Amino acid sequence: MKPALPSIWLGDFESKSEFDQVFQNSLNTSKIFDWIDDQLLVSRHPFSYPAFCTVCENTTKIKINWMYGGWSNLTKSIHPAWTETGVCEKCGLNSRMRALIDFLKNYIQIDTDLKVYIAEEITPFFKKLKVLFPKIIGSEYIGRNIESGKIVFSGRGLKRIRHEDLTNLSFNSETFDLMITLDVFEHIPDYSKAFRESFRILSPKGYLIFTIPFFLTVKKL
Repeated sequence: MKPALPSIWLGDFESKSEFDQVFQNSLNTSKIFDWIDDQLLVSRHPFSYPAFCTVCENTTKIKINWMYGGWSNLTKSIHPAWTETGVCEKCGLNSRMRALIDFLKNYIQIDTDLKVYIAEEITPFFKKLKVLFPKIIGSEYIGRNIESGKIVFSGRGLKRIRHEDLTNLSFNSETFDLMITLDVFEHIPDYSKAFRESFRILSPKGYLIFTIPFFLTVKKL
């Protein structure tokens, strides 16, 4: 049963101009959020608050701390890193991860037969996706001198990890129905090649879903 209100508000825009218009209209609302964040600045101690978790499908406690917090480039306010440290105390996923699963549930037809590739393997997020997509394949980037597709033994945690370089993936063309990356492309110098490789391994009707940091700047007239 879906909640009356979504746990994470996702914007849906067809163009940059549409986004710009909505963004300008939301500036006054953003001032309210800035004020709330500034009140939290008094102590900077970690805190928890109740919220609906789309992964747990229940109301849980979300934990916030000031790690990665910083000064907004739009206002003079100091903000916690809501996307990185808004962690559900039950499932262990932060806001960014829960938002992506919320997106999948609302925009992608969840099918256990879907062939899915994600550019991570040793994270709690991968374990949650494994429940939704049993055929999922994950990988980590281990190092530049390792061949893509090689299974590397990690003494830490005694795990065997698949290595993949997103600029030179080992998979055959049109292998996957869905590819997912979370905050990966901004770390790749030749990100254009990584995008080309991503589309190469996707089926003609496949989806590439990714997250990247998004920094806004406002020009003063």
